[in-house]
Amino acid sequence: MKKGGTIALGCLISFGLVACTTEKETGTSSNEEALETEVIDVDTDVESKDEPAVENEIADAEEEGIEHHEELPYEWSGSYSFEQGIYSLVFNQNEFGDESMRIAFILENQNIMDLEHHAAHLIDSSAEEVKENNEFQANHEFVYNLSLNEDITQFTFTIKEAGDYAIFTEHHPEEFEMTISDEVGEEISPQNPTVYEEHGHSH
Repeated sequence: MKKGGTIALGCLISFGLVACTTEKETGTSSNEEALETEVIDVDTDVESKDEPAVENEIADAEEEGIEHHEELPYEWSGSYSFEQGIYSLVFNQNEFGDESMRIAFILENQNIMDLEHHAAHLIDSSAEEVKENNEFQANHEFVYNLSLNEDITQFTFTIKEAGDYAIFTEHHPEEFEMTISDEVGEEISPQNPTVYEEHGHSH
């Protein structure tokens, strides 16, 4: 009887050890799988965050500059320092008899990376029509299509936001002896005037 009980007890102990060992192995395997899954998820997240950023940088680099424009919609640019107030814009002649002149105002130091490229798209966009000898408000990132007389044409424009403005003109100002003057009639000279290659328009 004692011998039979000893055998039974031994079997129970052996069964318990096998069960514990199996449970431990199963738990270890589950933990390893969870850890592997977690690592994969982290790697996937890193890749999904990095790839769009790289693509955006490449796209920005490709878009930079004005080289991809076959021809520029402007011939000249200059920087003017304006206070709030009223200014006079006069075209003292019309050498080639142009009927209109597009002119864009861009307030500088506005985090515009490529001013010339930005101006090209701006002047190509829809312009506000201004009849000869009329008034208009010169706003940042606006382009105006000024109607011209055969000889002298005068406009008055208002600056609401003071600052340095880059002005881009469709034609070269010298063709019109263009001048800009303040309220007391003092002419304002442009800073950093730049002449661009002619953009293929015909006079």
